[in-house]
Amino acid sequence: MSLHPHHGTSSSSSRTTLAGSNASTSRLQQRRPSRSSNTDASEAIDFRASMGPIAEQNKSSSRAIVEEEEDEQEELRDKHLDSKATSDDEAPPTPPILTGTYPPSAQSGRPSFSSTNEHSSGSELPPMDSGPAAWRFLACGFVIWSMVWGIAYSYGSFQDYHEHNPQSPFYGRSVTSISAVGTLVIGCQHFIPLLLRGFTSAYPHLHRTMVMVSLVLSALSILIASFSKSIAMLIVFQGVFFGTTSGVLLTPVVLYLGQWFDRRRGFATSVIFMGSGVGGVVFPLVLNALLTSVGFAWTMRVWALAQLLLNGTALYLLKPRVPQQAPAKVPRASAKQLLRLIYPGDLRPLLSPIAMIYFVVIMLQAFGWYIVSLYIATYATALGFNSTVSTGILSAFNASAIIGYLITGPAIDKLSFTLAMAVSTSLCAITALLLFGFATSLAIVLVFVLTFGAAGGGFGCFITPIARDVSTITNSDNALQFLAWMFIRGIAAVSGPLIGSALYRPSVVTEHPRGGDYGINGFRDLIIFVGTSMSFATVAALAAHFWRKRA
Repeated sequence: MSLHPHHGTSSSSSRTTLAGSNASTSRLQQRRPSRSSNTDASEAIDFRASMGPIAEQNKSSSRAIVEEEEDEQEELRDKHLDSKATSDDEAPPTPPILTGTYPPSAQSGRPSFSSTNEHSSGSELPPMDSGPAAWRFLACGFVIWSMVWGIAYSYGSFQDYHEHNPQSPFYGRSVTSISAVGTLVIGCQHFIPLLLRGFTSAYPHLHRTMVMVSLVLSALSILIASFSKSIAMLIVFQGVFFGTTSGVLLTPVVLYLGQWFDRRRGFATSVIFMGSGVGGVVFPLVLNALLTSVGFAWTMRVWALAQLLLNGTALYLLKPRVPQQAPAKVPRASAKQLLRLIYPGDLRPLLSPIAMIYFVVIMLQAFGWYIVSLYIATYATALGFNSTVSTGILSAFNASAIIGYLITGPAIDKLSFTLAMAVSTSLCAITALLLFGFATSLAIVLVFVLTFGAAGGGFGCFITPIARDVSTITNSDNALQFLAWMFIRGIAAVSGPLIGSALYRPSVVTEHPRGGDYGINGFRDLIIFVGTSMSFATVAALAAHFWRKRA
């Protein structure tokens, strides 16, 4: 048997590897008969000499195989990038909501529109939870919250003016249609942040421009509403347009809060939300003074100017902790693709059992709260008090909410928030059923608004731990959860007063309002509904507490 390999190999055999040659050599050695050592040495020399050319051929063949494999991998990579670009064309990228840990590390591989030098080192960013920049953010958020929510919670001054002042252009109109204006403002302000979440996530570099444009449009909508002569025009411009555009102004506060505060987020939330209470104290007094002195039209124009100046200054100074920079190239999106951005993200975690319990708590508590905030001034007028006293009662109600924020915010960071929710709603239920029902004197009315307002005023702060709890249990996005629960609270803010207007009977007149009757002048059913909804909210909050303990 010859030791030399056959040289008539076809072109396909050029792909034979060195491993194959070694295997053939091994088999060859096993089959070779035993010979003398000299013969072995001689044959070994001849074998190595004959293997020289074929080894070189195999080496070149291996290099060719490696190069071919690298070419194939390069082609596969190109195809993958092409398909990814096509996919990006069909649906614009959706980077994560900016949080305190943003931008992601290089290992995460997630997209980022921010590409400043500050991103290279976390030490170059302003500190979280403290420092001048964090406190400036807190102050700006406080101003924005007071201007947006403070005005919304002060709509009772407008409603009382339209219902009882003959100088109002809407005097004698339907109570339901007049109250619908304030209801739509509050509802739209709750809805818009979630609806814009997809757009602000995909195009964060356009967020600031969008906010500034909305600021101008919100002031313009108030200005146009000042010329309203019909209730329909008032609903469109003061209700829907102002509610929508002013809701956009809330989005930078919501999106950047997680960047600036982490350990003290409950405290920061309470300080910002407290702005709505402060605004709710100041604005009813200012609005009532303006309405009685210069009338509805000029009150709206002064409000439009204040909106432009105060909110404009706060929004200009409000900055994200992690700066954003426009990408080098933004993919074009069709109208259909832009409509997809209205979908904010995966909302399936809201169907989890604990989220459903929280849903009941939020809805029932908001039903009762917004009914009282909208009708307390009307209730005071029905007792025979003048507009100044009625406005003062509304301001006292909003002022007591500040106490609620001061208590609730720090408590969230230290105590069980589910038990705190149960305490809040139970106190509201007791005061509504006992004090509100028999509030026929100024002293009892004041005791009711101060107790009810302090107990339930800080309830909005519970959105933060609820969102964090649901996102932790379901492994979902915390920012999306926060916006979703704001949206849910907005649904209750719209539907609650509508239920209240259906329960309120303004045509019912109590002969002896201070004779001890329960729920005088058509407010009986409304008061019972407020107390009942708060009672069931307490039961749901306790259910959430025991559910979390069991889990």
